[in-house]
Amino acid sequence: MSPEILSQPEPRLAFRPIDAATDAEFIWHMVFLASRSHEQPGATTVTIRDNFELYCHFGDWGLPGDFGLVAELDGQPVGAAWVRLLPPEPHQEGWFIDADTPELVMAVAPEHQGQGYGEPLLAELLRCCDDLYPAVMLTARDASKAIGLYQRHGFVHVRTIVNRVGGSSVVMVRPATQHQP
Repeated sequence: MSPEILSQPEPRLAFRPIDAATDAEFIWHMVFLASRSHEQPGATTVTIRDNFELYCHFGDWGLPGDFGLVAELDGQPVGAAWVRLLPPEPHQEGWFIDADTPELVMAVAPEHQGQGYGEPLLAELLRCCDDLYPAVMLTARDASKAIGLYQRHGFVHVRTIVNRVGGSSVVMVRPATQHQP
């Protein structure tokens, strides 16, 4: 069951659920960006699918608990945010919270960054998640500019881990909030 998408921040920006059949290449590009794989020599949106830690974020989309949104500007995708319940193992040590807390992944295409599209996308995804999960978690590089955005939306730092490329990342969790009827 998918929650009803309520927020449409401006006439040109709209949200819709991810459709694995039509959005797959765009979402893999978003995984590529969110994972900062574009900084890794030789990495492509195809090669990242061979890495379990990245594949598990979108591979076989449509599993129970999968939910996500594509942000479109004038009908063209500009970003996406989604959550997925991940298996407790195998996993990168330290990031797993529990079987009921999905991991959030989010990215906005580089040519659309800094234009205010990420904030409403995150807000709408979290509003939908509040009805689905007790909490949502994410990981971010410890120097990421997005940490402030996540904190404004209620995420708190729970620990620091060594990420898949040997750097430092923060694990953040946001408990669900209750909506007023």
